[in-house]
Amino acid sequence: LFEHVEGTCFCKNLYKHYTLPDGTQTHIYVPKKTCIDELEVWPEDPAPAPFTLESALQTAMPQTGTVLTHLLRLNVSMVKSPEKVLRTPGEERHLQLVLYRPRPALTPEPQTNLTEGLIGVPLEFLMEVRTTIEVDQGQTDGVRKEPWDINKSVFAPRRKECDSRALVDTTACIDRMFEKDWNRCLTKERLMNTILKRAGGADEVDKNLSLIRECLRKYYPLINSIHRFYSSFGSGDISNMQLNEWTEFLTACKIPDARSKFCKLKDCDVIFITTDYDGTEKNEGGGRNQKHAALQNDAKSLQRFEFLEAIIRVSISKYAKEVTRMTSESISLLMEKNVITHCPWEVLMDRNTFRQERLYQEEMDELYSANMPFLRALFKYYTISSKAGSKNTSPNSNLMSLDGWITLLAESGILDDQFTKREAKLCFMWSKMEVVEELKQRSRFSELTFVEFLEAFARMADMISPGTRQELEQFLGISDPQNITYELYKRYTKGHLDKELPEHWPRRPSAYVHQQKQPNIPTRSLTEKVAQMLEVVAGMLTDRYGVTSTTALTRWLGLNMFDKPLMSEY
Repeated sequence: LFEHVEGTCFCKNLYKHYTLPDGTQTHIYVPKKTCIDELEVWPEDPAPAPFTLESALQTAMPQTGTVLTHLLRLNVSMVKSPEKVLRTPGEERHLQLVLYRPRPALTPEPQTNLTEGLIGVPLEFLMEVRTTIEVDQGQTDGVRKEPWDINKSVFAPRRKECDSRALVDTTACIDRMFEKDWNRCLTKERLMNTILKRAGGADEVDKNLSLIRECLRKYYPLINSIHRFYSSFGSGDISNMQLNEWTEFLTACKIPDARSKFCKLKDCDVIFITTDYDGTEKNEGGGRNQKHAALQNDAKSLQRFEFLEAIIRVSISKYAKEVTRMTSESISLLMEKNVITHCPWEVLMDRNTFRQERLYQEEMDELYSANMPFLRALFKYYTISSKAGSKNTSPNSNLMSLDGWITLLAESGILDDQFTKREAKLCFMWSKMEVVEELKQRSRFSELTFVEFLEAFARMADMISPGTRQELEQFLGISDPQNITYELYKRYTKGHLDKELPEHWPRRPSAYVHQQKQPNIPTRSLTEKVAQMLEVVAGMLTDRYGVTSTTALTRWLGLNMFDKPLMSEY
């Protein structure tokens, strides 16, 4: 660390300037060509509101200062009776605070306020601790189960892994994503020239940009969901929207109009090409950062921030040139009349709802914890093996690529004509937590962490919604098999198809194939569905790799993860 000399100009384009707390301008020199990533650190969200006695009450002796502070805020009538006992769960103790009153001769006149009564009066606290043991009826060992805490569950690492620093995608994280995308749009010269032309003059540019920014922020969660949804259907990078998916989005929302002068389908294709061509950042760091961003920005596809620009351009062609001159009004018309009205129901679905209502449950935590060695081995095996020799994925063994996810489902016999690669990709993308930086943190933006893998597995089980044990026994015509769901998949796997069975086995009403026509169908416990699909994966892979049990399969996966070649046929 060395100080910047005031007036020096040669370092302007060579080094970054850092301001210390005292205002001193400095440079940081790193020897031996060591690279240091500059990370943006955001404060963590406040702790959640307490919902158990243990989290709401004290579990240790209070400090004297704390007791005085609280008592000074109380009314005298609240501390007259020393018989009140404060329970301290977890410690199996009672804590009793007794206000000591001196002899009557030293007691001043009664006061209405405890603060006034403390003036000139010696105050002393006597603490008495009585140990008790409670034993519920039906229990003889006296052991009580602690309430379930999600911060100690298998889902807890998500708080540290994701940009929202929470178990769900937060509004603060969405705000940071929008600011990042909006600032990148501002660096694109052609877009700025288009807005300047529509503004009617340089004096109105700032006002129009402010209105456009407010309008885009209002619809940004939906815009981001659309980009995520349609990007998952392409043959390229799952985080980029290609031309075919762009056309599918436009057609579904009825945006192109053959009678329009400026918004025919070919005009929308030109918008795609224009937006993608002007896709490099010109003012964000310059030099090395610009080159890095350009390398991460795939050609012939739209990144998240480019899709935001494309929405602006399409709204201008659709409405601003024929209905209104205000770009912000044209964006509102496009979103309200076309996108919200006609987009698929999956786009409008809140991904946090599944996490809060279905995934983050004590039963799911217990199920995953009981099968943790097997799940860890699955994740590592298909993460490392799918990246062997691949140039399109990062070498990070802690992030599972889409190829690894698809290969796992294919080798387990889960992919079929109803749960296809399309649904598998949706499970993959819906399980991803939001990432603010889509270019410089590409692997985190397009691959799964282990907790996200657990969510993707749960979403897959919920989408398939296999029948209950009784339903499958009746369908297969067998009684009380050891693994009924695995037996079903085994009979429908290629090479094992039972000709006496129908071509398709029936799906429950809550399966994804039925939810497309009737969303929000009541469904049974997610834990039961996930347990059934774990049974299928373990059974099918046990047969595939010639082992005798799930324990042996777990050991086999750990020993052979570096020897498996990339499975590109899926």
